[in-house]
Amino acid sequence: MYRINNQTMRENNIQIILNTIRKEGSISRSDLAARLGLTSPAVTNIVSALIKEGLLVETGRQDSALGRKPILLSINAQKSYLVSLMFTTECVRAMLCDFAVRPLHTEEHILNPDASREEIVERLVGCVSDCIENSGVDRSKIMAIGIAAPGPLDVQEGQILCPPNFPELRNVPICETMSRAFGIPAALDKETNAAALAEYVFGDIGEDQTAFAMLLMCNSIGGSVVHGGKVMHGFADGAGDIGHSLVDINGPRCSCGQYGCLERVACGDALVSRASSKIKAMNNVRITVPYDADALTLEDIFRYSDANVSLFKETVDYAARMIATAIGNVVSIVSPGVVMIGGAMVDMDRNLLPKIREYVHSRSYPDCVKNIRIEKSRLGADACLQGAAILAINRYQRNLFPERLL
Repeated sequence: MYRINNQTMRENNIQIILNTIRKEGSISRSDLAARLGLTSPAVTNIVSALIKEGLLVETGRQDSALGRKPILLSINAQKSYLVSLMFTTECVRAMLCDFAVRPLHTEEHILNPDASREEIVERLVGCVSDCIENSGVDRSKIMAIGIAAPGPLDVQEGQILCPPNFPELRNVPICETMSRAFGIPAALDKETNAAALAEYVFGDIGEDQTAFAMLLMCNSIGGSVVHGGKVMHGFADGAGDIGHSLVDINGPRCSCGQYGCLERVACGDALVSRASSKIKAMNNVRITVPYDADALTLEDIFRYSDANVSLFKETVDYAARMIATAIGNVVSIVSPGVVMIGGAMVDMDRNLLPKIREYVHSRSYPDCVKNIRIEKSRLGADACLQGAAILAINRYQRNLFPERLL
């Protein structure tokens, strides 16, 4: 038992050291020890082994006013390569990156969510194939494939189970399919979990912080709980699924069978549907409005809302209140120090996040809610792809070094 615990601890330390260096770009041994709360001998021992195995390199000395200048450490970016994959109802994207998780090549293909299971899987495999081929990287140097997919999933078995927006994509062994197609091991997790991993490694989530990450998309809303750099999966990998939390008991029926789910009332498509219904209702009572209900887009709603048009302002305000209600429930249960929000909706409208923040902070209980940071992700559209690459590294990096390192 002692050997197992000691080995697990060493593996965890190797993982956080590598991820910290990825985030910083370069850092000294002493700064690593201080940042991670590890002893200097422990850091020196692990770093020496990682240098010997070619995972780290020394890259000059740190500027300092006094004394000997510390040697800086960096990831050996050419040690290995990774492919990450994500897909939505609109497209599938694949990215090839180096061991420092710096993007080298990206491919994007159109995806039809109503296509057959075989057609969708073929599209996913084809996008990865094109990404590898067009990157010019030798396939033998690719360490692993990380897949960020819509849930529900069986992460351990590497299966996509039954995502509501992909009716034909049921019980797909996607990791086995990718491994068989390319001879490369694959790892799977929800797209929100992948984005949360990227926020931890490259964003503003601290090493020991409990955080909640959200993605506000055009046709879905997802969430993930992170603590100490680890994603919480929960029973049946269901943790963090804020999109299916109930926020409006009078809301419309969701694809999950419940009424008033956050995703059903506050995602981009829901806002378009809500505004269009109001316009049609006004037309039915012979109130003429200068907007075409059938041609309305999410961009229109945000633009008219920012222009202070009451119908659209109320639509966006309602969504912000519902999102804030769901975040408030997370605060009461998990008490995160920070809520990171990304996705197309906050990218489209700079005023949405301040509205959400205002409603969350207006709660009187618990007291800590006033101090919880609610921030926009600064990683952009590639957060899921970066996180999928980190997922693959965390799962398979031990394949890069011999047992003696552990």
